[in-house]
Amino acid sequence: MVSLLSEERILAEIDQPLDQAVQAFRLELRGPLSNSSFNEVVGEFIRHVYQMGLRLPRRLSKLEALTEAVFLLQRYYQGGYTEGYDGALLDAMDGNLEGLELVLSRVGESLKEIERNKYVNWVFADHVDRLDWEARRRLLIAYLDQYGDFLPAKLRELDPARLVDHFHALIINHVSSINLLKQVLRVK
Repeated sequence: MVSLLSEERILAEIDQPLDQAVQAFRLELRGPLSNSSFNEVVGEFIRHVYQMGLRLPRRLSKLEALTEAVFLLQRYYQGGYTEGYDGALLDAMDGNLEGLELVLSRVGESLKEIERNKYVNWVFADHVDRLDWEARRRLLIAYLDQYGDFLPAKLRELDPARLVDHFHALIINHVSSINLLKQVLRVK
């Protein structure tokens, strides 16, 4: 399970396909950017990325894609001084095409974060959450046997039954530590 949550695996499964889909999108504007043309572009962008960049591709109608785009912008868009759909529209109108490209890039980054979270949740649902409590306790004991030396003494001294509900956090922190260590070793 730890290998499924490694940074390399998540990059390969989530980030790279999304990055490729974002880069492959061809921005086509007919005339100056307006509210209507902005909606058309972000809708087409979402249609393209959902079909080409997701682990489970989705085919959206134009209306579904626009609805999804507006939702994503409203919920996740953070510009330099703006936020939400209206902020994205203002940022897109700023400059030539760079403003619009920046908005699409930020939407792509938001999608990566969303898809990474879905992937991590899937890993836990598939490997841990579906197990009964006793099986999760045994899994935790196996984890502690293998990696317990890396944990603080206070955690090692606890009854494993008390840690079962914190298994997700243990694994996420474990994987984060491994990823950080890999980064530090790569830098040197």
